[in-house]
Amino acid sequence: MKFNAKESFKLSIIYTLVGAFPPILQILVQPIIEGKNKLGAVEFSKMAIAESITSFVFVLAMFAMGNTISRFYYDYSNSKEKYNRLISTVFNSILLRGILIFGLALLFGNYIGEIFHQKDLQDFSSYGYASIVIGINR
Repeated sequence: MKFNAKESFKLSIIYTLVGAFPPILQILVQPIIEGKNKLGAVEFSKMAIAESITSFVFVLAMFAMGNTISRFYYDYSNSKEKYNRLISTVFNSILLRGILIFGLALLFGNYIGEIFHQKDLQDFSSYGYASIVIGINR
């Protein structure tokens, strides 16, 4: 397999743009939703906490599975059956970790909410479970 610098550069640009899209969108939307009679500091803190939970759950659920696929791809690429087993194992492990994280959140949701001082953030069920599901599916 020959390295194609032009194709690699093109893919790098595409992945960079796709990865940069959410922060750019947030910068563009923030002036529209911020201000008098719009979202205030409490709402933004709720959004930041929810996004932090989502990112944390994503990292835990993924547990470097993208690297696992990259590492073992060439070992199993010759056999479709072994490759499919690798991919299904990775996806099943992500799903199982996600279910475990969600189950722990159901058990300890009240305690998680008590960490925060703001009254709105203390009700973990109003934002936490949705953040966890988003993190698992991200």
